[in-house]
Amino acid sequence: MGMSEAERDRLNAECCQRAWERLAELPSPRTAAAMRELLGLSLSHAAMMAGLPEYVLADFERTLLGGFPSHAIARRLP
Repeated sequence: MGMSEAERDRLNAECCQRAWERLAELPSPRTAAAMRELLGLSLSHAAMMAGLPEYVLADFERTLLGGFPSHAIARRLP
């Protein structure tokens, strides 16, 4: 016997919710930049506290408002 469509939808929704929650737990450059500004931290200290490489935060801060920070970060990848 297979699962009903309702069971599949419920499992899919639960998997999506768990994935979203795990993604939300990851540190982001936006969080580190906010800590940097609010607490007056140096770039390296804010990156360290967020658990991010320093260049990720630097690239995020250099990206123009409305830009895509992932493009600036991707340019630095090998």
